[in-house]
Amino acid sequence: MATTTKTYSGGELNGIITDFPFSIHFIKDTDIKVRIDNSDLSYRDGTPGNNEYSVTANSTKTAGTITVNPAPTNSQTL
Repeated sequence: MATTTKTYSGGELNGIITDFPFSIHFIKDTDIKVRIDNSDLSYRDGTPGNNEYSVTANSTKTAGTITVNPAPTNSQTL
């Protein structure tokens, strides 16, 4: 399986924004993995709870938005 990484850091993270766009072809929402710093978040179908993320995909599963909880701060890396 191929791996693609999209990193957000610094000014892109402000402790308020929780939605982050991405562009990669995938089959299942759970194919998308999310971590803040070196901690993996758990996938959640629907509204994410603490230390969880969800995926809203476009109709062809070639892009979408991840929603994370909690919102990462500018001292972290997503």
